[in-house]
Amino acid sequence: MGLRIGTRDAYGLTGGDVMTLDPLKPFAKTITVYDSSEKKYSIIVTNHPVNKYTLNFRLAGVGWSRLVVDHELSGGDKVSLYKINERDEEGNFCYLVRFDVKSTDDECETSQ
Repeated sequence: MGLRIGTRDAYGLTGGDVMTLDPLKPFAKTITVYDSSEKKYSIIVTNHPVNKYTLNFRLAGVGWSRLVVDHELSGGDKVSLYKINERDEEGNFCYLVRFDVKSTDDECETSQ
């Protein structure tokens, strides 16, 4: 299913590509994300429009699913992506992911 993100976040992650879209057509762009151990994930920023006024952006795909499993993420965990000074094969910026993982006693522990 993926992680729902806002339009501003989708815009930032895709270099503005989402703003050139017909809001009624699905959109997908792959971004490159690294975790703190430099493991690479190819994650899709996607939009499946509900109607012309409601955009439904998500981080999705096999890369997202793998990242969730690798880092044992679950509901309530905070995920942050930071642009780094590296480009992928297509010349797009890459990102570093960090998490605040919600522990069982409702305190957060920071992971990278």
